[in-house]
Amino acid sequence: MTNDKSEALLQAVGMAEAVDEPLDLDSLANELSTTVETIRFELDQLQGMGLISLIAEEEPPRLQHAGSQWLARRGEWSHDVLHFLPVYIDDLYARQALIHGGVVLVDVFRYQLLRGRGVEHAREQLV
Repeated sequence: MTNDKSEALLQAVGMAEAVDEPLDLDSLANELSTTVETIRFELDQLQGMGLISLIAEEEPPRLQHAGSQWLARRGEWSHDVLHFLPVYIDDLYARQALIHGGVVLVDVFRYQLLRGRGVEHAREQLV
């Protein structure tokens, strides 16, 4: 899915939510020169990344906080951030920080292991 198409879909979701109406999939497909099935698939992808919330086609969709953040940066997010715990963390900056923190934690532990202090370091972290 291209960033342009994702942006158009996220904006459409935001507009539908604002007017409290369901998405018009036929109009969206026509506007984006694609099929309704493709629109459904791409909306499922956006939902899988935690950017939107879809209950049912006849219900208004919801643009998640992460979806607003995606729009603000025009999709400039890594694949890892978009797919890291999307059901639980509705904030792309928080996802990015948790990934970074995890990398630092593992890097420090690796360093301590190489120095022969792995067990001591692990014990220190539990205190």
